[in-house]
Amino acid sequence: GVSIPVSGTVKEKLDKSIERASKIIQFHKYSKYIANAVLIIGKAYFIENDYYKAERTFNEFLSKFASSVLADEAILYLARTKVKLGKIDDGEIIFKNLVKNSTDHEIQSLAARDLGIISYNKGKYEEAVEYFKTSIDFSDDKERKAEDQFILAKIESGYKPPLAAQEYKKVLDYTSDYDLSFYARLNYAKGLIYNKDYTNSTEELEALRKKYRDEIAFTQLVDLEIANNLYDQKKFAEANNKYYEVIVKYPNTASSSDAYYYLARNEEEVNNNYLNALVNYKKAVEESSASDYYKESSSKTNTLERYFHLMGEVGDSVKIDIPTANADVERFRKNYNEEKGISQQNNGSKNGSEQVPPQNGNTGNDGTQKGNGKGKPGGFKNFHFEIHRDSTEETPPPTNPTGPSNPTGPSGPSGPNANQEQRQDNYNKRKKQKEVQDSLKSVNGDSSKVINNDSLKESQQAESLKEKEEKMFNSYYEIAEIFIYSLDRNDSAEYYLKLLLQKFPESYKQAKVMFTLGSFYKNTNRQPEAMSIFNTIVSAYPKTIYADESRKILGMKTSDTEIIRDNPEEKYFGKAITLMDEKKYPEAIQELQQVEIKHPNDSLVAKAFYSIGWIYENKLDNKDSSLVYYKKLKEKYPSSEYAEQVTPLLDYMASIVVKDSTGTAKENNVTGDSTTSVVKESPKEENNPPEVVNGEKKENSEEVTTDTTNVKEGKLSQEEIDKLLKQGDQDGK
Repeated sequence: GVSIPVSGTVKEKLDKSIERASKIIQFHKYSKYIANAVLIIGKAYFIENDYYKAERTFNEFLSKFASSVLADEAILYLARTKVKLGKIDDGEIIFKNLVKNSTDHEIQSLAARDLGIISYNKGKYEEAVEYFKTSIDFSDDKERKAEDQFILAKIESGYKPPLAAQEYKKVLDYTSDYDLSFYARLNYAKGLIYNKDYTNSTEELEALRKKYRDEIAFTQLVDLEIANNLYDQKKFAEANNKYYEVIVKYPNTASSSDAYYYLARNEEEVNNNYLNALVNYKKAVEESSASDYYKESSSKTNTLERYFHLMGEVGDSVKIDIPTANADVERFRKNYNEEKGISQQNNGSKNGSEQVPPQNGNTGNDGTQKGNGKGKPGGFKNFHFEIHRDSTEETPPPTNPTGPSNPTGPSGPSGPNANQEQRQDNYNKRKKQKEVQDSLKSVNGDSSKVINNDSLKESQQAESLKEKEEKMFNSYYEIAEIFIYSLDRNDSAEYYLKLLLQKFPESYKQAKVMFTLGSFYKNTNRQPEAMSIFNTIVSAYPKTIYADESRKILGMKTSDTEIIRDNPEEKYFGKAITLMDEKKYPEAIQELQQVEIKHPNDSLVAKAFYSIGWIYENKLDNKDSSLVYYKKLKEKYPSSEYAEQVTPLLDYMASIVVKDSTGTAKENNVTGDSTTSVVKESPKEENNPPEVVNGEKKENSEEVTTDTTNVKEGKLSQEEIDKLLKQGDQDGK
């Protein structure tokens, strides 16, 4: 039921159809082909996804040609157009009237098919199947029957998988189409695997492999399903080798991506090896965006990368080195290439040539290099620095450069050495005085400085320890959330929540973790344990937001005066957690937005931005909104731990912004496996403005005849078509 984009070539041909049909309306308004011309214009607009013009055209058709044999087809397309415009109820009523009253069986068949699509999109699968069965019964066209039967089988594979195999097999009763037959048989084999009919599934897959051996696009799908068949039979070694073969033989395809996904899922869910799972999920993303599991693989990659980052933080260890390739796949690739005689390039050096290390410890440096190309800069090798004495420092008087004073000469004040002795005596007095002052300073000033430094150091250490403990708590808590919301591993989630209760005895942390654990028990149908925890929160931590929420769950009356709401983390994040558990994601976002409004200068705003972005990205699948909050986080709190987490995603999104030759930015909006460019366009001018003569618009009121001298080139506008049809209607009267 999706609207398929129209290529430029197709649109050009559709416009040509509108143009030619418009000329019939212009020059042959009484022709028997005029009804067909109007219908062609409406259908062309519909295919071009111009639904407003299509709706006007079909309504105009029905007002003028209600008795035409083409009326039922116009009504069918009018109903389809209303559905595209969001008027689903109106379209549904028209389809039901066609199924009941139309005399054309093919129109009845198509109307029933469209009703089946509407029911499917509403989640009414059984009703959808019944409508498709009705569509098959009405139609006499075998290919149309085959298409409807294939869609019917696909719907049943989703809500009644055991019935899918036989429904796919029925497709072969209606068609011999090469492609459709292949996909029907492949899905028939998948249905047999689901029903554990391994004998028949193996036979069917081998027959497909033989028949379509020259069609690589088909053989890769068959090989992948052969691997799945082996895996379902618990022949794990054979299955893995087949997955490796698909990856090696069909690189960068949806099949190789799917193979990596199946390997990853096995590592995560069966082997509990999250590191190997991460490696395979990453490879699944790298192989192809066309995989049915691309979005899930991307999400798992982000989740597991975050998990290992957090594990490194709580373990206070170095960053875990994530391998870039599956070692088993690479070993298989090497053996496969050797068997096929395919040479492999050496990954360790350029052009496959090995780098020969220096022999006998010789590094190639003989000691004569001068920093001109050997990687060791020259200059300043023997440069010495003179240390100059402080000019304020007290210096002793200079001694006699010629030796000791004359022992035989006068030694009194009037003697030749009097000045020298006086200076020495003054120097000794000043030195003694300085020593006394220094001693007093060490007792008073310096000792207090040492005490202050020690206190400051202790304070800093305490603050650092507190930050480290808070960071560890948040990391453990986020790991528990990952197991609850992303990996769906209840045992691991419970383990980490209980570990938090053991490691962090502070009351506000205990209340928060206990409430999360109680909500976890409640959502996993462990009601007695959940109620017990909520009662404990109410009695042990009565004035917290978690006690308030616990009272609501227990059906107790609450009073706002009993609740202390000074702690924004308890107030807003606690409420958001409750709403998240109830899957009320928009309400959780509204609660978190209050942090910035009520506490704009609080550091918790960074956490709120990250949490809102995370909900948009992972729960509401709204990448644009998530990026808005991640960008706000990066701009306002660039050094926070949360900004560090979103930086890789923002860098990636920035890297896919491409600029055209005029410098206009084109932002690629990647959703699923499609990429669309968003470019602003300037408003388009009217192609044919009315001619202006002497300041007035010149109108041509003459009736158009078959004379083509005044024929307007190109297709008519919608207004012109309506005008001509009305003129024809009046002339007929």
